[in-house]
Amino acid sequence: MTGEPLPPVFAEVAAAQAAGEITERHAKIVVETVDKLPDEVQAEHGEQIEKDLVDYAKRFDPHQLARLAKRLRYCYDQDGKFNEVDYRNKVRELSITQRPDGSSTIKGEATAELTELLLLHLDAFARPKPEVDGGKDPRTAAQRRHDALLEALKLNVRAQ
Repeated sequence: MTGEPLPPVFAEVAAAQAAGEITERHAKIVVETVDKLPDEVQAEHGEQIEKDLVDYAKRFDPHQLARLAKRLRYCYDQDGKFNEVDYRNKVRELSITQRPDGSSTIKGEATAELTELLLLHLDAFARPKPEVDGGKDPRTAAQRRHDALLEALKLNVRAQ
């Protein structure tokens, strides 16, 4: 790495964590709360909100802090701007945690466009299939969606 060291983005969190005053779970709650605020609220009140949450983190366990953070978020966004398209675009994510055997856990927050396209593909491929003897498909709906996504991705690779 080159260049000069940069200050931490969340200075209050970094200082409290370095001093051993808050845990990693506390820090994650504070950072996620501030990150999920609308940009204009973050710009105007982000530092104060971070400071307040760090102070709460020193006194409350992570579960209680999460409840306080949720309430604080509501106080700064009573009109529900969290449901706006800009917010959804800001918090979109897809995380894949792969296990040693190659399988994985998938977690994410999708935009409306991705959700619609995903449902379109899953609905097309996830219909129950009758068994050879005419019996019921033994797969659960969740298993059928998994298999549908796998089939759609295989089709995409073959189309390349």
